[in-house]
Amino acid sequence: MQPLNLSSSSTKEQEDTRSASKNNPSETKSATTGQSGGMVGSDLLSWCQEVTKGYRGVKVTNMTTSWRNGLAFCALIHRFHPELM
Repeated sequence: MQPLNLSSSSTKEQEDTRSASKNNPSETKSATTGQSGGMVGSDLLSWCQEVTKGYRGVKVTNMTTSWRNGLAFCALIHRFHPELM
């Protein structure tokens, strides 16, 4: 499994996106597809599923309803900082 890259996009890219949204809202980039057109959201979902695998009662199937009861969030925290849970 590859590590998750949490680095933010460059300042120039952010400025370009803001400028495009002011001029033409339909030209903004999708948060789930990014520049390459790949499905960044599905990569995040896959990562969350892998990290929470094995936790009783936790089944991450999507990025909305799977998080509502808090168990998946607690599993993420426990996975990386068990001393907090």
